[in-house]
Amino acid sequence: MNKEKLVVEVVAAHNLMPKDGEGLSSPFVEVEFENQKQRTQVKYKDLNPIWNQKLVFHVTNIADLPYRTIELNVYNEKRSSNSRNFLGKVSISGSSIAREGEEIAQLYTLDKEAFSLMSVARLASSSIY
Repeated sequence: MNKEKLVVEVVAAHNLMPKDGEGLSSPFVEVEFENQKQRTQVKYKDLNPIWNQKLVFHVTNIADLPYRTIELNVYNEKRSSNSRNFLGKVSISGSSIAREGEEIAQLYTLDKEAFSLMSVARLASSSIY
């Protein structure tokens, strides 16, 4: 079994669109990689959330990593109706994933709205976790 892991650290977002009718949003990020899906915590009523949250994914075949994509979707949680609004997304190429110790935070502009999401993606051995 392959012991390589992909660590995606969702750092923060800036200038999110208000979606709750009160001038705010309650955002969270859903990250998908190789049919694995994880999400950050919801940051209630925050247009500039800071998550600093690490999400760990299994890597099936490290040789295929440059041809894979990490999808990050940002949503607003609507607590009253137990649903969500789409705020925007970012696709990160597997070819841009850094090795452990070489990672740097990168700022991405989301496709739908004029705001940014900061994230770090790196490869790590499972022995670290």
